[in-house]
Amino acid sequence: MKRVLSFVLALSLMFSLGITAFAAGGMKNFTAGKAYTGFTDVPEAAWYHASVKAAFEYGLVKGSTPTTYNPTGTLTVAEAIVMADRIHILYHTGEDTLVNGTPWYQTYVDYALQNGIITEGAFDSYTRKITRAEMADIFTRALPEKEYAVINYIAEDCPADAVGHKFEDSIRTLYQAGILTGNDPYGTFTPDANIVRSEAAAIVSRIVDPTLRKQVDLLEQWIYEDIKVGIPYGAISAEPDAETADGGLELLHEEVGVMVYEMKNATEGMVGMTILALPREELGAALAEGLGIDQVAGVSLAFGSVPAYRFDFDVPYDAEAEVATHGSFYVYLSGTDMYMITVAAVHDGTAEGKAAIHPTMVDMVNSVTVAGNGPSVKLSK
Repeated sequence: MKRVLSFVLALSLMFSLGITAFAAGGMKNFTAGKAYTGFTDVPEAAWYHASVKAAFEYGLVKGSTPTTYNPTGTLTVAEAIVMADRIHILYHTGEDTLVNGTPWYQTYVDYALQNGIITEGAFDSYTRKITRAEMADIFTRALPEKEYAVINYIAEDCPADAVGHKFEDSIRTLYQAGILTGNDPYGTFTPDANIVRSEAAAIVSRIVDPTLRKQVDLLEQWIYEDIKVGIPYGAISAEPDAETADGGLELLHEEVGVMVYEMKNATEGMVGMTILALPREELGAALAEGLGIDQVAGVSLAFGSVPAYRFDFDVPYDAEAEVATHGSFYVYLSGTDMYMITVAAVHDGTAEGKAAIHPTMVDMVNSVTVAGNGPSVKLSK
């Protein structure tokens, strides 16, 4: 009888603690249950529209007013703590029960301190702007380590501007998990800069919804004379020189390549040097025929004061080599010399294979600079 009474008493006590006592923690607790009616300052064409919508539906962000979100507004320490608290409490209980205190953020600060999201004395002010690195550190503490599964290889010396930073480990954790991608293809993070609300929405939505996380191939620079090209990090096999770059192919690894072909106009002259004076379509057709490729499109652009053409191409599937090639090349004159810079990646010949390598190829093409100038027209993803 005593055992039965003890069991009943224990059961009653558990019910008296509320239903959250039974709530199992986990990513399944994140549900996009809030109806998003939109904000007047978040147009559908904006890059951050989907992120703001998702973060709102998951209950992680609110508007600055009932009708506006203020996407370009800088995030404060208190606002970042609120977001991290909401992620933490939803993960563990499935319900956000936190309410404003006095001052309004005190309840959230207390919760963050109690749950290890922040530490005592970490911030001199909760109303000041938060840095991107501080935000990264707070957000890595919002979920257990196991929820930041590695989907990207990020070298120890990348992103370069985060190496040696106080919060380097937290920053790299979010890069590896596909939550941070950097401000450019090189993964530049600007750790001590402030962060705006649109960027924060993108980050928190990726934290709670792993399907939104991004796979990235961070680039590093490959340099030949005054030409610089971004290539996948760690892919350089040799420094460019007369044998590997000037008139040849620098093999990076099995999937991508960069070619810088320089045709010198020597004293005897060069037949075909005036090819750049041809209409774009004729030039593209001539180059496509000469290279044995299918020309897709061409566009006029400039590297600073240097006029150039970019041609996007595909080489059909080669059954013997078992690959197809997707790429772009730039053609321009510098003095009396003609340069052709080619960036290409191979795939299995399927639409899915091409789509998989396309983003990296686009980043490489858009990263090309000549004498410090990038292309005036970017290749669209």
